[in-house]
Amino acid sequence: MKVIFVAGPFRGDGSREAREGNLEKARQYIRRFVEKEIPYYSPHMNTSTTTIDFEGRDPFATALNHQFLDYCDALAVLPGWKDSSGTQEEITRAEEQGKRIFYLEEADAFEAMKKYLKD
Repeated sequence: MKVIFVAGPFRGDGSREAREGNLEKARQYIRRFVEKEIPYYSPHMNTSTTTIDFEGRDPFATALNHQFLDYCDALAVLPGWKDSSGTQEEITRAEEQGKRIFYLEEADAFEAMKKYLKD
């Protein structure tokens, strides 16, 4: 089974409010992954929710998420990625590994992922 890593802004300006806002935006997209039965891994739904209250844990979460990205077959990028250095790092990492990248701001992104999963 192919699995798609979902990358997107998390830290924002570093405030709790920014993190929580970014988590909620990610949840809205993750719901679509579930509805369309697209296998995914989302740092927003995994490590981010457990590290949000622990200051100074970003390096640990980043390293862990990069390991998961390495195991995934493709990358899906949430809107707002241009303002997120962490997401840009994940895009670069995926490009270096030759992974397929889907930008969720594109209208046909979910259909393209479904087709990719069938191939």
